[in-house]
Amino acid sequence: MCDDYTHGGSIGESWQANITDLGSNNLTLTRFGHEETALGLAFYREAGWILLQTPITPSGQYTDMNIAVWHIFDSAVPLSSGALIWLEKAQAEAALGFPGVPFDRVFIITPVDQYDPNLNDPQEFLTIDPRLQSSTPEPGTLLLLGTGLVGLWKRKLLR
Repeated sequence: MCDDYTHGGSIGESWQANITDLGSNNLTLTRFGHEETALGLAFYREAGWILLQTPITPSGQYTDMNIAVWHIFDSAVPLSSGALIWLEKAQAEAALGFPGVPFDRVFIITPVDQYDPNLNDPQEFLTIDPRLQSSTPEPGTLLLLGTGLVGLWKRKLLR
């Protein structure tokens, strides 16, 4: 999920990046971590909480979720009604102190030249650690696995 509304970049572009574990609370290599430390951490935690909701949220809401994240880091970004709902949910969780939220699963991918004012430079992104994501096999894969197991079982019975 992109958290940077102002920078662009291009599809297929490659660039060097710093990767920051949000759970470390060390934001020195991030694009928005230079802001007041507590404020920058609060922004990233709200955005990280929204990102962590994506696996359990219908994809039709992803645009509103991303707009809410953009607004967290840039209050000039206009909010849709759906984005406002996500922003309010994140702020409500923040008021509770984000109980049990695994921020160590959220990684911030920041271009090495994070303070470059060139708006065509790459955006900053948030991602969930792919090593920790569970994957759901495709139905065809399950069918193939199931028929293979049935075949092995029948072969054992025929011996």
